[in-house]
Amino acid sequence: MNIETQRKVAIKFLRVSTPGISKHKALECLIREIRALADCEHKNVAKIIEASLDGVLVKRGESKTRRKSGVCYYVMRLAEYGELYKFIEHTERFSERLARSLFA
Repeated sequence: MNIETQRKVAIKFLRVSTPGISKHKALECLIREIRALADCEHKNVAKIIEASLDGVLVKRGESKTRRKSGVCYYVMRLAEYGELYKFIEHTERFSERLARSLFA
């Protein structure tokens, strides 16, 4: 939840240290993904609100607080009904009329 606005958001943390892929290549892919989502104007695509390639993640536990720097993430509008993929996975099939409303 955004503390200032009290608005629920979704945050996607991205790992750039993947075995077999250089960090540079992973960052290029991430930047491409962020730009594509930021440029997309569709009612059924969650809009990116903020992104960082060098953020700080703060984890507060019972005994201590840990900080991790260099975190890649983006914040987007919360899709209240979940991901379309999950919907398709569970319904397997839906009408053309419904498909048109989702993808038009």
